[in-house]
Amino acid sequence: MNSLWPNLPAHLKDNPFFHFSAKTKFVPAWHKIKPEHVLPAIDYIFENMRREIDKIADNPAKPNFKNTVEALESAFSMPMYFFLATFTTMPGNDEEQKQYDEVERIIFDRFHDIFMDIFQNKNLFNRFLFLSLTPEIMMLTGERERMYGMYANTFKVCGILKKPEHQQKLREMGKKISELSHVSQKNMREAEKAAFLRVSDPARLAGLSPVLIDAAAAEARKRGFEGEWCFGVGASTYVPFMKSVQDRELRREMWILNSRTGTTGAFDNRRTILQLIRLEHEHARLSGYRNPAAQHLQYNMARNAKKVEGFLKDIRQAAKPVAQRELQVLREFASQEDGIKRLKPWDHEYYKERLKLKVLGFEDEQLRPYFEMDAVLQGTFRHFRKLFGLEFKESKVYPKYDPDVKTFDVTDARTGKHMGVLCMDLFDRPGKPAGIAWNISALSQGMFEGENRRPVDMVVAKFVKGQGDQPTLLTHYDLEVLFHELGHATHNLLSKCRYQSFSGTSVDTDFVEFPSQIQENWAFLPEVLDDIARHYRTGEKIPDEIKKKIKDSRKFMAGMSTLNRAMRGWLDLSWYRINPQNTRSVLAFERHVTRDFMLEATEHTPVSPRFHHIFGGGYEASFYSYQWSEMMSAQIFEKFAKHGAYDRSLRASFKEALQVGASREEADTFYILAGRHPRIQPLLRQYGLIGKPFNYAAAFTPPPAPANDRQPPASPFRPKKFDIS
Repeated sequence: MNSLWPNLPAHLKDNPFFHFSAKTKFVPAWHKIKPEHVLPAIDYIFENMRREIDKIADNPAKPNFKNTVEALESAFSMPMYFFLATFTTMPGNDEEQKQYDEVERIIFDRFHDIFMDIFQNKNLFNRFLFLSLTPEIMMLTGERERMYGMYANTFKVCGILKKPEHQQKLREMGKKISELSHVSQKNMREAEKAAFLRVSDPARLAGLSPVLIDAAAAEARKRGFEGEWCFGVGASTYVPFMKSVQDRELRREMWILNSRTGTTGAFDNRRTILQLIRLEHEHARLSGYRNPAAQHLQYNMARNAKKVEGFLKDIRQAAKPVAQRELQVLREFASQEDGIKRLKPWDHEYYKERLKLKVLGFEDEQLRPYFEMDAVLQGTFRHFRKLFGLEFKESKVYPKYDPDVKTFDVTDARTGKHMGVLCMDLFDRPGKPAGIAWNISALSQGMFEGENRRPVDMVVAKFVKGQGDQPTLLTHYDLEVLFHELGHATHNLLSKCRYQSFSGTSVDTDFVEFPSQIQENWAFLPEVLDDIARHYRTGEKIPDEIKKKIKDSRKFMAGMSTLNRAMRGWLDLSWYRINPQNTRSVLAFERHVTRDFMLEATEHTPVSPRFHHIFGGGYEASFYSYQWSEMMSAQIFEKFAKHGAYDRSLRASFKEALQVGASREEADTFYILAGRHPRIQPLLRQYGLIGKPFNYAAAFTPPPAPANDRQPPASPFRPKKFDIS
């Protein structure tokens, strides 16, 4: 079974947490795990961990790397496996969700206690102190050197050198931060789940695709509104809704609902955020840092807030003038099309989509029939086979917590070697956390149960599922999301490290998005679209001129989208850099710190109350990482664009960069791959922020041609209207 089984108390033998083994490749028994199983299993594992730590700290043998540093790493491996088995299990209903919320709160509380006990343990610290003076430690390289440094620094952060009263204060504050982070994430999830727009008149749905209408009808039935339609504010619904609905008043209602989500009612997140951010600042100062940004950024490639500030200002300087021109284009277009005198925030996405149709000849919803999900998955797997030599084969033998979850054995296509198990949970349903999509490992690659194990990885998304016997049809944006998350997954699946703490995505936060961001580039290439996208009824490919336009679409309104992402990065940095003691209003703080990133001063949409990345989401002071990683990915993909999308030499270099994980300095890994340090120019070129500007002239009515010369515009689509029913 596993190493725990022989000594496991009888009352835990039936607990599914302990039903894992190498035979099932360490996939957790998700189909059996229930909330009542969690705490008995976790408590046993924590007690086991305490005994292991005591053995290390009180070991009479002379300290060396193996009996101290490696032993400490090993002591964390089993608790982390049980942690991840819990956090990758999705609740089956609302009652289970409530139980898991309470269980997770208790787990975080208990883990914080044991973590602080470990890194405030004087005997254990003295072993590390002794080791620091030995030739063995001085000669360490690679993973081993980084591991010693990581644990030695953790002692410092936990206050090992401080007075007992300061150590106790750090404990109390850390526990409260953990609790508030949990509350913040719960508020975001529950606020999003509770918010919906109810529509009873079908005429108001004009413009929406049948896919979204059917999904909204199904949601209304679940909520007890038979014959009506309910639309939530999750991105998979909100974004296409705002792009498509012709009824301007309905768009306004949805925008207001979305803006107020997380700022009113039982799940108003503003007070929690202010409490959390004040504690973060106090905790950082007590730990010896100027602010939380300094504490978090020391582990990133950027290393300090000044570097991040300069990076975001460079993006703003390039993007804002372009964004201002784009906004003016949008205003003129809305005026021309519908006589709109004053463009409002709820108009932006709608007129962008109509403008896209005029300029590029397609809109997102129009392409859904070409992206049937099963076909897209198989095409996506073919891409990763070409790029990394990975083979994906669906398996029915592994446990899963929901019937919609699919599991795949991943192997090396050339040798047949097992590379890991991939689980994919792709449909939206109640109980999923806030966010669009994410990747998480149930088991990281590296030493576990005495051997170097392959990972169990998971991709989770919130795609709109086809209703009844209708196929699930994705958008091109969904394809980008899929490529992005599988970029994370393949980072884990390719890993060749020894220790779990350094494998796969366990890298600097501003490097972790690089392997995923770069994958999005392939989703725009005509040759990749030819392989992936087929009309689900006719089998036809996307017309060539539309494939070219899809590639060009990266520069469409890119100034506004780039500026918006930079604004979020700046807001995040500001929360963790500016002393919040005098901050009383979340909205006022946002308005003040982001004013230089704004195009309009009116109708500000609150961001922080649902900014799940930065309040307990792991990206504190690091949201800039998405654009930092985009900068690196643009630089590397220019090489692929020049030498070929699947150039053999580049593929090998890129694969090696992923295999090493954090066993090598991430800045060194990028330098080896790129031949130079990160540069911002390729990113600006990618989005048309420097060089030739995007041409919107085709959207505006030209002077009338002579009557006998008038010709209807050619359309690559036949028939003109899409039938995706």
